[in-house]
Amino acid sequence: MKQHGVSKGDGIAINMEHPHPGSGGRHRQTFTYGTKADEALSPRDALGRGVRDTKRIYEEEGLYGSDIRRALQDLIKQNRDANPGLFD
Repeated sequence: MKQHGVSKGDGIAINMEHPHPGSGGRHRQTFTYGTKADEALSPRDALGRGVRDTKRIYEEEGLYGSDIRRALQDLIKQNRDANPGLFD
């Protein structure tokens, strides 16, 4: 988002809780963890890919339901509202 004028502190993300007991957490399962994989994508594509990736992780654990779906919808809305036109 930096290359689009959005500072790190102004970025909008979702908190993926860490299963307990366990190690690594769900965030480490995302395609962007520890990489810059989404820098080459448009903001819209990066957001969409991140949402699909998060959905996949929760589905694989049998935890995807209405609460997660609403949280992802809210994530998309907050990003669009905070950065008009960037995700078109």
